[in-house]
Amino acid sequence: LTRAKFEQLTEDLVKRCRDPFEKALADANIKPDELLIELAVYLYEKKTLSWGKARKLTGLDEMAFRRELSKRNVYVHFGVEDLEKDLKNLGLK
Repeated sequence: LTRAKFEQLTEDLVKRCRDPFEKALADANIKPDELLIELAVYLYEKKTLSWGKARKLTGLDEMAFRRELSKRNVYVHFGVEDLEKDLKNLGLK
């Protein structure tokens, strides 16, 4: 199966999925990149995605992602276990 044939076979399905999605974005007055940020922050807050994976999903650098978390009052997940791992990795424990 070639890529061209696959695209031809799925063209109608993609259009049927894309149109309602684009309408929903327009109705909500949100851009696709903003939706990705919302999704990534939500998944990070629920501990479904790690910091790195959530940040990568947004395409933002570390400081920009931290600002997005801060805007939504979402705190960085860093507990005692994380501190102990960091101290051990640094040879301080």
